Amino acid sequence: MIPLLLGCGEYVCLAPGETLDAEVTPLSPGETDLSGAARLRHFGLDAVLRLTTAEGEGPYGGRGVDYDAITGSAEATAALSDYLAALATVDPSALQSPGERLAYWLNAYNGWVLYGVSAAYAKNPDYDVESDGWLLFSSKFITVDGHPMTPNDIEHGVLRGWVDQPYGDDALAEAAGRWHEELWAGEPPDARLHAGLNCASASCPDVPPGAFQGARVDEQLDALAVTFLANEEKGAGPAGLSTLFSWFAGDFEASHGSVAEFVRQYRDDSDVDYATFLPYDWSLNASGGASEDLATCASPW
Repeated sequence: MIPLLLGCGEYVCLAPGETLDAEVTPLSPGETDLSGAARLRHFGLDAVLRLTTAEGEGPYGGRGVDYDAITGSAEATAALSDYLAALATVDPSALQSPGERLAYWLNAYNGWVLYGVSAAYAKNPDYDVESDGWLLFSSKFITVDGHPMTPNDIEHGVLRGWVDQPYGDDALAEAAGRWHEELWAGEPPDARLHAGLNCASASCPDVPPGAFQGARVDEQLDALAVTFLANEEKGAGPAGLSTLFSWFAGDFEASHGSVAEFVRQYRDDSDVDYATFLPYDWSLNASGGASEDLATCASPW
């Protein structure tokens, strides 16, 4: 049984010197209405990620998820579902800074995908996102400020601003355009978002070890980019680059100048084969066990 108590702040960490001031709403299990929140501290998701993921336990040695630990614990599943229910009441436009909004959207995507995959895994331990034709990503099971959304709506619409995203709903299309503008203020989307989103697959950048926080989302994305590119089996190395750099080359060019410039910013690229893209492994990013150190507070998480 995972020891996720309702006041799960004792199992999650603040950064050195960080205090939870009066403007921050701790998004913990049991919260139901956060429509007036200006800043969030995502305790519910933070606790689940810290307690059910483990470094070096993924298919390629990266951080993996112990789906048995989630599906086998009523506390873990309740903590995740309560967190997402509370997240659905947040008005992203009311959040006070682009960092708060970016943390919100990254956590919304990762939390909902984790929830959806865990639900499918509970029924079929052989599940992976490819097995149903990636239907998970185009299904409207997310709610944000009253709008039913898909994970693709968050990734490709709100975050990337893809003009051809098929929302199928004029009200959502208008809201997504506004949320995108509030994030980036006319600048190109920061391609580090691709290191922050986790699609529950082996070749994905590692699942974050905790929730994104508005006050340090930049540090967190930097850390994930470094980790991803250091993994030669799925990030970058002598055998080639992640296929993400092929699919989203335009994003990296727009925000960093080129794929190569992005890679060089986060690793020594002297041994990187830029002409080859690695096969993408869609098998589940499952681990063999959960984290043993429940109080890990390593910066920047």
